[in-house]
Amino acid sequence: YGLLNNPELENYKTFSKAFSQMTWVDVMAEFAKAVGFLVSQTGNNINGQSKIRVVISATLFTRLQSLYTDLGISVYETLLKTYPKMEFVSAIELDKAEGGKDVVYFVGESMVGGIGETTKLGYSEIALMGNVVQTDYGYSQAMSAGTCGALIYKPSHIVKFKDA
Repeated sequence: YGLLNNPELENYKTFSKAFSQMTWVDVMAEFAKAVGFLVSQTGNNINGQSKIRVVISATLFTRLQSLYTDLGISVYETLLKTYPKMEFVSAIELDKAEGGKDVVYFVGESMVGGIGETTKLGYSEIALMGNVVQTDYGYSQAMSAGTCGALIYKPSHIVKFKDA
């Protein structure tokens, strides 16, 4: 399983309103709510000062970067100041990923349990080889394809949101 369909993760939470309709204040409130979920789920092992990787759909990330107040204050820059270890990763794969809605993953990182990583993304299972078969013109061997997905060590460190 990859991150998008891993059964260990909780269901998507829904933003209070469509991201395209959110104001600067609305976006700040939604990010605070997401960090609050991480704090409660992890027993404060993840908080506003922790490393949090925000994997966000490309469409929502573009909107996030272009949202300013009337005074010219960027919501994106304010988020980076408010949560200094927050890192944004734009991913086109998250556009329309859940029921036609764009999604955002908040992935907290900590050394809890002695493992530094919450996930390992993009692994390939070892390809399985079949028996060697002699043919009229040589030898043949079948090989199965590898699978690609994600290992999730700490499902409690991930909160998923989808657009309203």
